[in-house]
Amino acid sequence: ISPATSAQALFGFRQAEQAMWLIK
Repeated sequence: ISPATSAQALFGFRQAEQAMWLIK
């Protein structure tokens, strides 16, 4: 796994986490 892919996945995960918090 390249650093870029890892960072992109982490960014996507944080985006999803924020969306879940907004929905709550």
